[in-house]
Amino acid sequence: MTYLNMDLVTTIFSTPSLSGREELVLSAIKEFAEKNGWPTRTDAYGNMYVQKGSLEDGEKFPVLVAHVDTVHHAHLALIEAGKSLDIREENGELRAYYPGTDMQTGIGGDDKAGVIVALEILSRIEKGLCAFFRDEEPGCLGSLNLHRPTMDQGGYAIQFDAPGNEASVYVDGVKLYDDTFRDLISPVLVAFGADDFVEYNPYTDIARVRERLDYNTLNMGAGYHNYHTSSEYVVVSEMERAVACAVELVQTLGNKLYLFDESDVTVEVEYGKDAWEAGDWCEDQWVDEREDQWVDKRRYF
Repeated sequence: MTYLNMDLVTTIFSTPSLSGREELVLSAIKEFAEKNGWPTRTDAYGNMYVQKGSLEDGEKFPVLVAHVDTVHHAHLALIEAGKSLDIREENGELRAYYPGTDMQTGIGGDDKAGVIVALEILSRIEKGLCAFFRDEEPGCLGSLNLHRPTMDQGGYAIQFDAPGNEASVYVDGVKLYDDTFRDLISPVLVAFGADDFVEYNPYTDIARVRERLDYNTLNMGAGYHNYHTSSEYVVVSEMERAVACAVELVQTLGNKLYLFDESDVTVEVEYGKDAWEAGDWCEDQWVDEREDQWVDKRRYF
C-alpha cells in the first residue's frame, strides 16, 4: 500500500503539459495548494511558488524544486481540448495512455514526478517553499527568470529531476554542493539507498538556482524512466523513497542557511559523460568521434 496521495498522483500525471503550455498542470498545483491552505504566487515569467508556514528570525526555507513542462508535443491536442491522459498502474509502475485507447504515450514523469514528490514533501514538513519552473526543456528558461526575492528566502534547495534513484554532483557543469554539505547529507542518502552519485548530469533548473543564489543545492531521482519517449514510466516505490529521503534530509538540515563554499569548485567537468554511461539518457546526445567524447547536443523540443 503506497503512502502517496494517489489522488494527487493521478491528477498531476493525467494532466498534459508541454513547454509553453503548462497552464493546466499549474492550475492543478494551485488547486491542491489552496485545498491545503498554502498561499501561491506567480512571478513575471509564470513560475509558481507554493509556501507553507512562515519564517522566524534567522530561519530559511528548504526549497523544493521541479519543472512543470514536458517534451511530449503530441499532448498539445489534449491540452487544447482540456482532456486528460489515462493513467494505469501495473506491478507498481505507472504509464500513460491516450484517452479511450491502448496506445501508450509519455507520462511526463520528467518532471511531473518531481512536482508530485515536492508537494508530498511539503505535506510532511512544518514549513517549506516549492518552486515550480516553466520551460525547463527549451533551456531552463523559467529558472533563468526566477524571482530572486522569493528564492532568497531559501537556505538550500532540492530538485527532483533525475532518472531513477540518482543524486547528481554536477549539473550542466555546475557543482551543486560543497564537501561540507555532502558530509551532512550523505548519511541520509546512503540510508535510503539514494547514493548513486552521478558526477556529471545533463542540464536542469537546479544548476541555474545554484548559479544565482549563494546556498547549496541537490538534484535527486524522482522515479521516472525512459524519459522523453512514448514508453516512459514511473516507479511508485522510487517516488516514495524520494519523498521519505527528502523529508529526512529536511529534518536533518532544518530551517538554516547552508552557504556554498565557492573555493570547493576544483574539478573541470566533461559535460554529460557519466549521464550517458549510466544508461538512462536518450535522444539528446551524439558521439563526436573526432574528440572521442560524449557531447551534449542540446536539441530542444
